[in-house]
Amino acid sequence: MTELLDLSVDDVLATTRAVRKRLDFTRPVPEDVIRECVRMAMQAPAGSNIPRTRFVIVRDPETRRQLAGLYRQVYTDLYSNSPSYVRRVQQPEAGSAVPDRQQRVGDSVDYLAHNLGDAPVLVVACLTGMRVDGELAHMATSFLGQTCPAVWSFMLAARARGLGTCWTTMHLPREREAAELLGIPYDTVQQVCLTPLAYTRGTDFKPVTRDDPETYIHWDHWEPSKPVPDPWKGFSDSNAGEGDVMTDGEQISNLLSKYCQAIDDRDWDALAGVLAEDVRFEMGDVTESRQELFDYMKVNLWPAGRHVCLNRVVTVDGDSAHADSDWIWLDPSFNIAASGRYSDDFRRADGRWMFTVRRISMAEKAPDAGAA
Repeated sequence: MTELLDLSVDDVLATTRAVRKRLDFTRPVPEDVIRECVRMAMQAPAGSNIPRTRFVIVRDPETRRQLAGLYRQVYTDLYSNSPSYVRRVQQPEAGSAVPDRQQRVGDSVDYLAHNLGDAPVLVVACLTGMRVDGELAHMATSFLGQTCPAVWSFMLAARARGLGTCWTTMHLPREREAAELLGIPYDTVQQVCLTPLAYTRGTDFKPVTRDDPETYIHWDHWEPSKPVPDPWKGFSDSNAGEGDVMTDGEQISNLLSKYCQAIDDRDWDALAGVLAEDVRFEMGDVTESRQELFDYMKVNLWPAGRHVCLNRVVTVDGDSAHADSDWIWLDPSFNIAASGRYSDDFRRADGRWMFTVRRISMAEKAPDAGAA
């Protein structure tokens, strides 16, 4: 039995925080400690006395990296520039100014998005035999009540043992891809949350600032005079103005830029997020899949410089699209070293656009050419 921290029940309840920056990525988490946390978690109430909660414990570094990549895609594409981003939402009585506390939380949230894969363990909590989508969406509270108490008990048990957790659902817009990665049967198993699991740097956590309990209690009936948060505004867009929705053309233009940045940063996870599995690249040589393209790029890619994409012309036809654009490549010294044209085909799947074909041509330099 792992030695527990000297905390009362109320201490554990009041100081089990969403831990991000204070996760110790260098210290392994023993399997026995994870088992103890799960043992405590499964003491939570279960509907009809049938425990439906399951925990996928992800330790393999490459699997953690890929799962964190899905998380980061959603964070970048759907969350960080949306009205629901933590730096934009307001406390019920905050008025027009976003409190400094929200900005500090924003720093923490940003940190986890970029470092999640470094946690020694990622835990995906699942609800088996039930899903909350489709015709049964109205049963969401009943279904999630089958597993949320167990997951919270897991987090409380982790806190009592000096471990930090952070309940996140950021990856769920990519739930199907995560299911494929982890071998989870998507049709019958609902992923409920994802949390890092790691020892914390220091074990002293303080209760968060909250209002008097009267703020949250409505006696006998709803009291409209009491403040409540604004309605959730959703992940309506990725990079448009607050409250706006990006058009298909804007989303595809955004995709073209994301490709350039991912190539320049050698961010293979981000690059995978914009390419279909069966993407075809025609660039003199031809590749017929995303993996074949990556293998080719890792051998033949130019030195890290900067790609610039401009003069975009986008045509959308339902869930298919085409774009022509000019590109310029700046070498590591930021001199113009090459230029050409992209001719791209796209398709929309699960609500997002991705490259299906990219044709790359290079412009020939005309001797003594004058200005255009």
